[in-house]
Amino acid sequence: MQKQNNKNKTTEKKRNVGVYIDGENISAKKAKEIIRLAEDKGVIDYTKVYARQKDPYTRNWTTAAKNNHLKEIRIAGQPEKNKVDRKLQKDIVKDIQKSKNIDIVCIVSSDHGYAETASQVRAMGKRVIIIGESKAPDRLQKSGNEFVRI
Repeated sequence: MQKQNNKNKTTEKKRNVGVYIDGENISAKKAKEIIRLAEDKGVIDYTKVYARQKDPYTRNWTTAAKNNHLKEIRIAGQPEKNKVDRKLQKDIVKDIQKSKNIDIVCIVSSDHGYAETASQVRAMGKRVIIIGESKAPDRLQKSGNEFVRI
């Protein structure tokens, strides 16, 4: 945080956070914890959770999204390997290019496939926080500025 001292006044520059959740990889039971962790980093501008439409394994994200004011993005069509991952990755880059007010990007997943995206976002000058489980591979854990275990 950037602090400025003006006599007896201290102000902090607000850090805007964009949160991207891989709903196929992280349990909806962790939604509140994810939000709390992201809020610790700054002011959440938006939180998006991604999953396949009609996927019984990610059904609980619908309720979690409603209860926690998350934008739920369901990917339609036939199941395809990494289909949700590709959409999430594209949206991160597109959102960063479009919305210059995001300072911090939180990628919530334990999938190694996001390591390259994290590096790309860091190269764009953004701080990247990976929020994942202990099973997250080292490559993913080291790809952001910080790794937070949930």
